Order: sequence, then C-alpha cells, then structure tokens
Amino acid sequence: MLMVKLHHSVQREAIVEEQKELKIDLGCGPNPKPGYVGVDKVAGPGVQHVLDLEEAQLPFPDNSVSAVNADQLLEHINNLIPLMNEIYRVCRNGAIFHLWIVYTCFCKIVFAV
Repeated sequence: MLMVKLHHSVQREAIVEEQKELKIDLGCGPNPKPGYVGVDKVAGPGVQHVLDLEEAQLPFPDNSVSAVNADQLLEHINNLIPLMNEIYRVCRNGAIFHLWIVYTCFCKIVFAV
C-alpha cells in the first residue's frame, strides 16, 4: 500500500511540475522581470542563461515557453530572423510575447529607413 501511495505521489508531483509556466526575459540585464528566467549576453545578478542571442539557440525545449519579455532588445539585434525563429520554436501555443522597442529604431528595422 505504501508503494502505491509513493507512486501516486511521484506522478502527482510530475503533473504539478509540468504545469509550471516557463517565462523568459530576453536581454534582461541585471533586473529580469519577476517570475521570468533571465537571458542576457552579459552575466549578472538574475541572469540564469548567458548567451549571445544573435549566435546561439535558446536553451529551452520546443513549445515550452508561455511568455517572452523583450524590453528594448530587438533594436540591438542585427539579424532578427534567426532570433524570431527561435522565439517561435520555444513558444507554446497561446504564448504571450511582450515586446517593447524604441519607435525610431523600429522604423529602421521594419521599414529599412
């Protein structure tokens, strides 16, 4: 009987673990958004993954991220397509992509002004 309860408990913990939401803050700097995993090119407090977003793949499984925060990041990326493909790859269906960008930079990126 104890063995059955233990097995049931382990299954229950796995289900709870599976339901946790993975949220990532790209280019977070020293202050990632609370509740988000910090990803930045420079190591610092709150940065859990140090990588160059123009060169590396995001270190998350396919369809695993429920929210992405990118606050004034994209204007620093020279080639957006690979990063946007990576964001698409890791986001699960219904994920939220919070994007803040400086307006004048956005015009240069989108409209090649």
